[in-house]
Amino acid sequence: MRVIEPGCGTGRLTELLAQRVGPTGLVVAFNISSAMTAACAQRVKRLPQADVYCASAEEFPFPSQAFDLAICHQVFPHFDDKRRAVANLAAALKPTGRFVIFHFIGSDAINDFHRKADPSVLHDMMPSEGVVRELLGSVGLEVLSFSDDEDGYMLTASFAETSRLRYQAR
Repeated sequence: MRVIEPGCGTGRLTELLAQRVGPTGLVVAFNISSAMTAACAQRVKRLPQADVYCASAEEFPFPSQAFDLAICHQVFPHFDDKRRAVANLAAALKPTGRFVIFHFIGSDAINDFHRKADPSVLHDMMPSEGVVRELLGSVGLEVLSFSDDEDGYMLTASFAETSRLRYQAR
């Protein structure tokens, strides 16, 4: 399995993903903070199937249709240009790929926390369900499951069948 992990932070999830995909898999982890990527790289240095970069989801030069999973853990509100990030991540997915967004708290708590936190994240809001569905739909992804409550935020998506057929024909 080949996995994209934007906003990898210090690599706690990166390490688990790399162990899970094993030596024949690949995890491409990245973050816009050089301090975070350095910590992540240190954490996964013994796992050659984990590549760590200092880059943004909007700009990262992914190979087209090369990944099975894009997993946005606790990072989606922080994308500067969510539409561009979603488009870039989706273009990197295989036609059978999955797109996942999850947080350990719901969107109300995320947004409330960011409103009260450091000014640097004041505007880093989790969009409404409708906006997220529209963003994903704009690149041919359809939501398979969605939950947003006090237990957390979880969304999974894949390419809609009609989009998948068009995507494969390219």
